[in-house]
Amino acid sequence: AVDTAGNTESYKTVVFDVLVRFDNTDSTYYRGNWGYSANTSRFGGNWMYADSAGASAFITFRGTRLDLIGGTAPNYGIARVTIDGGTPGYADFFTAGSWLFQKRLYSQGGLSDTTHTALIEWTGSKNASSTGTLIGIDALDIAGAPVPDSMAPVTTDNAPSAWRTTPATVTLSASDSNTWISNTRYSINGGASVTYTAPFSVSGEGTTTITYRSLDGAGNVESTKTAEVRIDRVAPTARDDANSAWRHGPVTVQVSADDTGSQVAQILYSTDGGSPSTPYGSGISVTAEGTTTIKYKAIDTVGNASAVMSATVRVDDTTPSSSDDATSTWATTSTVVHLSSGDALSGVAGIRYTLDGSEEATYGAGITVATEGTHTITYRGVDIAGNVESPRQATVRVDMTAPISSTNATATYSNAATIAISATDTVSGLAKREYRVNGSQWTSGSVVSVSGAGTYVLDYRAVDTAGNTESYKTVVFDVRSRVQQTDSKISWGGSWSTASYSGYSGGDLKTARGIGAGYTITFNGTYIDLIALTGPGYGKAKVILDGTMSQTVDFYSTNWTNQVPVWGNHALPAGNHTIRVEWTGSKNASATGDTINLDAVDINGPLAQAPEHLTRFEETDSMITFSSTAWSTAPGTNYSGGSLKKAKGTGTGYQVNFTGTGIDLIALKGPDYGIARVIIDGTTETADFYASGFLNKQVVWGKRGLAYGPHTVRVEWTGSQNASSTNSQIDLDAVDVNGAVTQAPIWPFRVEQTDSKISWGGSWSTASYS
Repeated sequence: AVDTAGNTESYKTVVFDVLVRFDNTDSTYYRGNWGYSANTSRFGGNWMYADSAGASAFITFRGTRLDLIGGTAPNYGIARVTIDGGTPGYADFFTAGSWLFQKRLYSQGGLSDTTHTALIEWTGSKNASSTGTLIGIDALDIAGAPVPDSMAPVTTDNAPSAWRTTPATVTLSASDSNTWISNTRYSINGGASVTYTAPFSVSGEGTTTITYRSLDGAGNVESTKTAEVRIDRVAPTARDDANSAWRHGPVTVQVSADDTGSQVAQILYSTDGGSPSTPYGSGISVTAEGTTTIKYKAIDTVGNASAVMSATVRVDDTTPSSSDDATSTWATTSTVVHLSSGDALSGVAGIRYTLDGSEEATYGAGITVATEGTHTITYRGVDIAGNVESPRQATVRVDMTAPISSTNATATYSNAATIAISATDTVSGLAKREYRVNGSQWTSGSVVSVSGAGTYVLDYRAVDTAGNTESYKTVVFDVRSRVQQTDSKISWGGSWSTASYSGYSGGDLKTARGIGAGYTITFNGTYIDLIALTGPGYGKAKVILDGTMSQTVDFYSTNWTNQVPVWGNHALPAGNHTIRVEWTGSKNASATGDTINLDAVDINGPLAQAPEHLTRFEETDSMITFSSTAWSTAPGTNYSGGSLKKAKGTGTGYQVNFTGTGIDLIALKGPDYGIARVIIDGTTETADFYASGFLNKQVVWGKRGLAYGPHTVRVEWTGSQNASSTNSQIDLDAVDVNGAVTQAPIWPFRVEQTDSKISWGGSWSTASYS
């Protein structure tokens, strides 16, 4: 204060609050279960009350003081009051008496003049005397004014921003400085919004977008926020532009990769077959020839690696190498030349060639050279990589024409022949001349010489340098030679004598007369003449050619003539022939004798050893004697002479006497014939007439090599037979004798007791009587 005199009192200070009462709804936000009650005793005619856990109220104001105005009652409890999160205070709503209204239950002053937040909470506690825990708010006295809550809550997330390979757990954290968080809602990738209650897992591949926002107790809604979770479990995809075809080097291969997630971090490669380890830059250059395998892989930001990929690069800078199968020798036919080419790397693409300078063509399965002469094939190989070989050449020589040959042969030669072969060839030239005589082996030569009687077949041909062999040509000629009658290969029958005279061929000849006299000649050829002496004292002979042709030869002539061809055949078929000459005892009416002779033989082939000369005597010959009448005659065209005799029974037999060196008994053999006893000159043997089928003109018994002279053959029926035979009969068809049959005694015949072959014992005397 200041008095009249002007004295000024030292100033004093008092502090006071100007409180304004605000209704319980002014900027007050209730959380939990609050009730509303109208009551005229209350400020504003109503109040808010709560009696359950979680009930609270939030008041935001600007000022320096806050007082809580409420009612009291015997059954009310205690509330907790906290300002700006500081040390809480308590308001006790209990009174022992009747209810009191608009009572100051809590006051907090001395606050800074800023915005403050007050929190009033139900505690569930009470005064010991209270019978309840209810609390309530009637009004608020503020040294200042309520501030409406317009501040939205703040929500944060812990979503990782970096790419990862594993699921992420996302936590949303919301806060509000004035009230509480009513709820937080979120959605994933634009899906339905859900209320956040706990951390959630994100495992989807790729980028997952989370949108979220929170709502506070004042109804303030936070602006939508976004979080992204990036998960990459898929490896990148790598590729190359390698061309597996063969190419010239160097070859550059580009490698690229894609990754839909964290993106490609690097590409690694190798060219040595090992694991990819070299970082890829702008391309891989391959210069080595052959096949190179590039291995590569891509790795993304989070370490996912693609599968190791392979690219094949083939480099070939070497030309192929070609060859042919053409020979430098002459060919005799249209020739096919085969070309081949090898390439160790890319392989052969083809072969190009020209024939005698023709337009170049692509080789296929062979090159046919079909014209005669010398030809040139020029060729080169091309490989798949395009390398072209330097040209090569092959020479082909073709001669398809055989040479032509000829001879100076004539039709007939004496004792020996010499023939020349000539030939010409106009293409490859003559190589040789060949010939063969009578089908022998081919022999090279130009002169053919043969000696010795015979008909010769000369085949000849020429061969040129190319190997063309002319179709052989043939000439036939005869070389004739004389064989003397002294040749040991002539077989004689009967008794022959030798007469010598200088006019005879060889200086002598042989003559004979008598039954069984004859000779046999065998030779290989086509021409024969029998050379003999003719004269007034000679008779006739029978000539049998090859067993069938029978002719009569007359040795008679009015004058004695030497070396006369008395019989011949100059057109025989080629091969072996046998001529049989037999004395007949007949003669020309003018002849004085029946002798025959042989001086020599003219033939055009080699003389062979003649078979033994046998004379056949039929069973009807009177010189052969048979026993009794048991023998019967059987006619037949297959029998020698048209018939045979057969018999059976005790004492049955026959006898043949002959002068010579051998004999054969000719008979029919069959399934009903037996066994005979054969006695030759006192020696007994057997003859079996059995055969499973009927066989005509069979030698049932024979003897050779006997001393020339008289011999006796006696055949007797035995009654025995082969175990398979059905009968024991025997037969005789004919007798072949090397010599002559003589008269046999009558069967049976008488032997006198004077025969020296009878042996006597004791003392015998001889009595004579006519």
